Formats: sequence, structure tokens, C-alpha cells
Amino acid sequence: MIWRHLTSAIGLAALVFIGCADDKAAEPPPEVRDSDTTVDPPEVDLGTPADETDATESTDPATPAADASSGGSAVLRGKFVYDGKAPEPAKLAITKDQEVCGPASPVDESLVVGPDGGIANILVWVRSKDVVSESPEGNAVLDNHGCRFEPHVLVVHTGQQLEITNSDPIGHNANVTTVINPAVNSSVPPAGNYTISFSKEERMPAKVSCGIHPWMTGWVLVSDDTYNAVTNDDGTFEISGLPLGQELEFQVWQEKAGFLSDVTVEGGEAWSRGRFTKTFDGDVDLGVVKVSPSAFE
Repeated sequence: MIWRHLTSAIGLAALVFIGCADDKAAEPPPEVRDSDTTVDPPEVDLGTPADETDATESTDPATPAADASSGGSAVLRGKFVYDGKAPEPAKLAITKDQEVCGPASPVDESLVVGPDGGIANILVWVRSKDVVSESPEGNAVLDNHGCRFEPHVLVVHTGQQLEITNSDPIGHNANVTTVINPAVNSSVPPAGNYTISFSKEERMPAKVSCGIHPWMTGWVLVSDDTYNAVTNDDGTFEISGLPLGQELEFQVWQEKAGFLSDVTVEGGEAWSRGRFTKTFDGDVDLGVVKVSPSAFE
């Protein structure tokens, strides 16, 4: 009897266990969220990054490097020579302060020709009015030295200070006969100096003279820009910083000849009234400009 009841209990428990198992298997799976299934990606070796400077530099030969040598401007150069036998400079008559001016032996500088035929003190400047340039630094200096003006020909920028000095042990006088600007006439004592400036451009070089020593002469060109030059003792000159792509007219002047037109330019170029034009896409060399002796007669 007891065994029968125990067998029945065991069977009933087995049925209950099987039913519970079937009910759990029939339940839907729990909801799955994206965050629960996030998987870190595997590490990938991308290699060593290239140097940033390598990415900006190109070795492609089809891409030329920029030409920085000109700096966006051009240079005009040339050399003026006397086309004949160079004349000997004439000695000047010293009529005052012989003890100082006599030993200095100043000569006529209206035409200075070097041993190789180069002509000094020729002025070359841009005549065009639509050009601008930076003002030069420092003062322009005109000295009374050896009973002559040094330098003999000088360029001064408008607004720039012109300092007139006296290195001689005697007094001098500097009379700058400008036309557009007020003329200047002032005495300069030994070791003395004074400064002046000009507000407007002069169309022509202004003569400088000394009222005490009449043989002393010099010339000053007052210009709005710095596109000008005075030939050296060997006749060479150079004007730098000229704007590219712009047609410019140049003026050439010499004290004794005036506007210099009786010249032979390499390539057969002809000048009228000492003027010529150039358009710059780079530096220009006029070469040797031969000046006929008849230009100074």
C-alpha cells in the first residue's frame, strides 16, 4: 500500500517537471539591444603616417619652382663711352683762396671721360609719371671739398633731406637754382652744414654754384621716385626695382650735351631728344652706348 502511494507521487512529480520544461522552452527569447552586441573592431596596422612636409613638396618636374631672383622687378643697366679720343680735362683758373684751392687743382668737370672711354656724370631717369617707389633711407649729401662740389652730379628724392656740408678750411656758398621749388642760396662755414628739402619734382637738373668761388659748379636732380642713376667713372649705370610689364620712358642728360641723342645703341635703336622706352619682363642691358664727340660741341 505504501509502495503504491510512493510510486504515484514519483510519477506525478515527473509529469510536473516535464510540463515546466515545455513551458520554458516556449517562452520568447529576451529582447536584444545594440549596445549589448557591440564588438570592438580588430586592431589594424595602418603603417607609419607620412611626414606632413613630404605631402606638400612636389618632385614633379612639370611644376617649375617660382623664380624669386627678380623679386617682381627688373634692372636696367648699360655703359656710355666716348666714341673717339678722350679729351683732356681743362684746368680751372683759381682766382681766390689760392692757399687752399690751388693745391687741390680742380678741373673742368663738364665732360669727364675715363681711361677706357667711359663717360661719368650722365643722368638717366624715368620720365614716365605713373610710377611710384619707396623713399630712400638717409640724407643725400653734397660736400664742398677741394674747392669743388662732391659729388658733381647728385639725385635727391622729394621729401628727402639734402645735407650740404663743407670739408674745406674756408667758407663756401651753395646756390641751388631750382625752378619749381624755391631756390636755395646759403653760406656754409668751415666744418659747417645745413639741410634743405624739396617738395616738388624738377623737370631738369638744377645747377649748383658757389658765389665765393665762381669756378665751382655741380648739378642736383630732384625726383619723385628712385628710378634714376648717375654713371660711374667707367660710364656704367644701373637702375633697380623697375616694375615689370609696364612701358617706361627714360630720359638721358649730360651737362655739356644736354639731352643725349647723338648716340649709337647696340641693336640700332634710335633716341629722340635723349629719350627711349622699354617694357620689362626681366632685366635689360643696353650694352655699350657710344656717344659721338659732336654731341659735346
